[in-house]
Amino acid sequence: MKLLTVLLAGILTAALADLRFPLVVLVVQHSKTDPTFSSESCRGTALDEHRILTVASCVDRWSEDVEVLIGTSVCKAPDQPVDHVVLHPLYNPDLKTKSTANVAILFVNESMQVDGSFLAPNLPGTSEKTSGSAFLDTTPGWQQVPILQNNVCRSQTSNNTTLVPSTCNITLGSTLLQSGLSRTTLIGMVTSTPDHCPSRCPLELTSLGPFSHWANHPKLRPPPPPRAAVQLPEVPASVIFSFLKLLAVIGSLGGVSFVFCCVMFLISS
Repeated sequence: MKLLTVLLAGILTAALADLRFPLVVLVVQHSKTDPTFSSESCRGTALDEHRILTVASCVDRWSEDVEVLIGTSVCKAPDQPVDHVVLHPLYNPDLKTKSTANVAILFVNESMQVDGSFLAPNLPGTSEKTSGSAFLDTTPGWQQVPILQNNVCRSQTSNNTTLVPSTCNITLGSTLLQSGLSRTTLIGMVTSTPDHCPSRCPLELTSLGPFSHWANHPKLRPPPPPRAAVQLPEVPASVIFSFLKLLAVIGSLGGVSFVFCCVMFLISS
């Protein structure tokens, strides 16, 4: 009975750990010199301690004057500056949210660890299919939604689109994830908002599988942490001096022994 209790507790613990979610932040652009500059706020999902996945159209004006700020809580005003922004090479700034590659990665210098732990989600394979249900990042929080296979408003559905029921509680950058026993995978992101909400048409999210190779490229991965310097024990100068004197004595004795051996060899010869 005790073994059964332990097994059930282990299964329950695994199930609870399976429902952990990645860190979500608020992303805005802010001008250092123009007080009239306005920017739409978006969501961002942390891929690891230093990288944030978000929508390119929300950060495409990043420059020396326009900085991108993030808040580690969606309820807190953004205050942490982003070190640099990498837009997808196929992103078209003229199309904005209509661009088929409306994704970007933000880099921050300070670690975004929360309480000493961090859930780093995965990105799906390029051709990985999704089905069943998933969790959508909505304004009230993560909400479980079914993944739809057919779009009642279109005769054909793009392979780069993931469908879920229409909802009004989303914003640009909201992500869709599936949580399994071995990993948590980000499968979609809101890169454009519908004109009408709610709608009988499903919500179309950009599938993240086609961007996984780009996001996981070594140039877009954070550098490994520096190795800790080896701390050598401090040795008093008197100990070092005594050690050197000992070496000198040993060296002198060795020299005398060598001369003695040479003399004895000559005498014996």
